[in-house]
Amino acid sequence: MKLKIIGNKKDSMVTAIPGKREKVFMMIAGFALLIFFIALYVLNEYNRKPVNVSYVKPDFEVTDSALIAEFENSEKLAMKKYSGKIILIKGIIRKIAKNGSTYTINLGNPLSGSSVHCLIDSTQDIGNWSEGRYIACKGVFVDFNRDELLGSDIILNRCILNYK
Repeated sequence: MKLKIIGNKKDSMVTAIPGKREKVFMMIAGFALLIFFIALYVLNEYNRKPVNVSYVKPDFEVTDSALIAEFENSEKLAMKKYSGKIILIKGIIRKIAKNGSTYTINLGNPLSGSSVHCLIDSTQDIGNWSEGRYIACKGVFVDFNRDELLGSDIILNRCILNYK
């Protein structure tokens, strides 16, 4: 770094004014530091484990028919309210489907086309649950699919069955 004398020689105040090389070096060092912190954040997010729903208090408790009605009446407000939230939903099992090693339990009125799809967590054992039985299921809300002809679907992910 070059030193430059400012003022007359009696006062001789010395200051460091960075040259071109120093400016380039500082910019490269700052950029490298920024890249390092971004890489740390990305690595942390990549290795983050999903929330175990069984130990988390639900944000909302609602019945399947009330949840379906809320989405069909005002989809935008319901999406804003439930997006990414944990919901404890109670209702009657309409259908149990197995796809490979995962289960999906559909809750809702069998006479209606609309239902709530609970994608069961892979660690969860569904035991001897059967269609027509009342159940409480807790999971993370992920999506709502509106279909006027076939009925609307509300999708909950990482669900666990509540044995209460």
